[in-house]
This record gives sequence, C-alpha cells and structure tokens, in this order.
Amino acid sequence: MIEYPDNVSIFKQILDGKANVMVTDASETLLQQKLNPGLCSVHPDKPFQFGEKAYLLPRGDVVWQASTSINGCISLARERRISGCI
Repeated sequence: MIEYPDNVSIFKQILDGKANVMVTDASETLLQQKLNPGLCSVHPDKPFQFGEKAYLLPRGDVVWQASTSINGCISLARERRISGCI
C-alpha cells in the first residue's frame, strides 16, 4: 500500500495505471468520475463504513469492482502485490 500525501495527484496515478484504487468520500468519487471520465465510482450509495467512504477505480476494472469490502481490497492488493491500494 502507498499512502499519498494529498488527494490531488492520485487521480492521474489511477488513470496512468500507477495506482489501483482510492478510498475516499463517496461524494468525491462521484465528482472525480465526472471530471475524469476514465474513473468509475463504485457503490457510492452503499459505502463500506459509516464515514461514507467509497472506492475510485479505473473504469472497467471488474476484478477490483468484485472486491466490495476494504478487506477484499487489501487482500487482493497483497495477492497481486499491488502498490497503490489506499
């Protein structure tokens, strides 16, 4: 996992394939998918915890979309040795 110091550069990192997923506020995922059509907000209406966080992924990445919990995200990141699952 890589922790980014801000939430500005991560969107381009996801689009460039240098990061795989971002966990943030559901409202931010909806905004960023409008600003960056290559991104896809996953389950913004059903956040995985009370803080209303949601996933932001590259559009069409069905493997990550199938991991609908943070534990699934972390497990998949470890399995694939993916850095950038935040």
